[in-house]
Amino acid sequence: MNLGSGDRRFPAARLDEVIFVLEGLARLVVHSDTVSVLPLHPYLKGGLAKENGDKRPHLFILFQSFCELVISRERKVRELVQVLLKFISTELALEKIKLAS
Repeated sequence: MNLGSGDRRFPAARLDEVIFVLEGLARLVVHSDTVSVLPLHPYLKGGLAKENGDKRPHLFILFQSFCELVISRERKVRELVQVLLKFISTELALEKIKLAS
């Protein structure tokens, strides 16, 4: 994807499109019946955070693209990707893991 990570910036219209899509992905919640048809590993389809009412397993499919966007030169894109990666960590119930000090 390399949005704004190279020497050239994307045109403003393209940047607006990317931001629109990232914002839409952040708002999108997938119905549990839809999860069964997503191309996910069975372990992920089971729903690691079952008590979580907001389901965003579709973000797992886009995880690699989000990782590429982390280095974007565009601040708004980086902020939105951070939000989406936090949603992924919630889906995986990672916020409940306490790191040893």
